[in-house]
Amino acid sequence: MFYFRCESRVNGDPLVVVITRDSANKKTGDMLQVWILPLESWRTTLCTTGNCGSCPRGAQDDYRYRDFELRKCYVQWQRAPLAIHRAYHRGAYEIWTGNAKQREALGGDGRPVRLGACGDPGVLPAKVLSRFIAQLATKNVTGYTRRWKARGTVYLRSVCMASCDSEQEQFDARSLGWRTFRARRKAERILVSELMCPASEEGGSRTTCAKCLACGGGYRELLLSPDRVIIEH
Repeated sequence: MFYFRCESRVNGDPLVVVITRDSANKKTGDMLQVWILPLESWRTTLCTTGNCGSCPRGAQDDYRYRDFELRKCYVQWQRAPLAIHRAYHRGAYEIWTGNAKQREALGGDGRPVRLGACGDPGVLPAKVLSRFIAQLATKNVTGYTRRWKARGTVYLRSVCMASCDSEQEQFDARSLGWRTFRARRKAERILVSELMCPASEEGGSRTTCAKCLACGGGYRELLLSPDRVIIEH
């Protein structure tokens, strides 16, 4: 639908950020999807340091579409991200300015937004991300970042959960003021501060992310709203 370009705050690589309206994702439900992708069309990989940072689940600059099953990243890069990247280079999307007509095309103000359908929101410069969220005119934002350990990322705490893979990471992130979303093995325990994701299969698929909206960060809610946990998939 729409796009804007910026530079990665991690390494300065050029990025293209695409906003799409419709999603077939049953877990997330009816949310605007924000895809953070490397700009270049010649790449054999869409999972790079520039758009994914130092995420341990990504293959970074040696990713190959055919090998996604061997990786732990939840994103199937050879599907929707690849199609969206190709569509951008075909000129299928309009540049995003945030005007009322564009917001109406996305379904109007207030629609829930999923930051990082692929890519890490933490790679976007603070001013760029803040302006973009303000232009969307919504408070219903969800997101996850692996950059919670990095300096200068406090601004993300109000819109993103700290993505964690262990009990120690969960403890460390909370000690830094983050709410957390942890992927655990089936045999691992659920911590006192955690609640099973109600949109997940193991949580009974009782709702969708669009209706729940619990994964929107929130420093003030740290002691009031449970962290979330899901079985690794």
